[in-house]
Amino acid sequence: MSSPRPHPTYSLTRAKLSKMGRGRKPIPDQLKVLRGTNQKCRMKGELEAEKINEISQIVDLKNFKVLKSKRAKDIFVQKANQLIKLKLLTDMDIEQLVVYASSMDILFDCIREMKKEMFIKTYEIVDEIAYLKSTIPNPHIKLYREMIEITVRIGSDFGFSPVSRMKLKAEKEQEKDPLQKLFEQFNS
Repeated sequence: MSSPRPHPTYSLTRAKLSKMGRGRKPIPDQLKVLRGTNQKCRMKGELEAEKINEISQIVDLKNFKVLKSKRAKDIFVQKANQLIKLKLLTDMDIEQLVVYASSMDILFDCIREMKKEMFIKTYEIVDEIAYLKSTIPNPHIKLYREMIEITVRIGSDFGFSPVSRMKLKAEKEQEKDPLQKLFEQFNS
């Protein structure tokens, strides 16, 4: 006599459970402080990185071998200056900004190559007469799409898109101390 089969909905193994999500996303420590729900046992102790105040604090660009062209280095310096002005750039962000600048450089190269020829034509030569065999898309199109994906993802992390800038503004507004507002009201 064989044992009864488990019900299909109850057959979750540890492997399947580990692939599932872990529920809600954790609440940042700063938000817990604002809400007044900060308890030592619930705080994650997030790392605070040192903010960069000047472009001269960044290591010499010669050490970043990923930035091969002058355009990639210019993109890096321009975006770094923008983030420094907004007081958002930290030491831990440099590598991600280097990847962003390099991806943007490759993206511009792909655009230049795609302007030359969108489709690559292959010919078949039969009896000294060339017949058009097929056309294949330019391989730079696929690379272009991949670089767009990378730059949009990293750019939104830094606040380079309008939607992500709005999120950053909302976070800065929340950072104002509510007690300070009360003191200002009583002093006026």
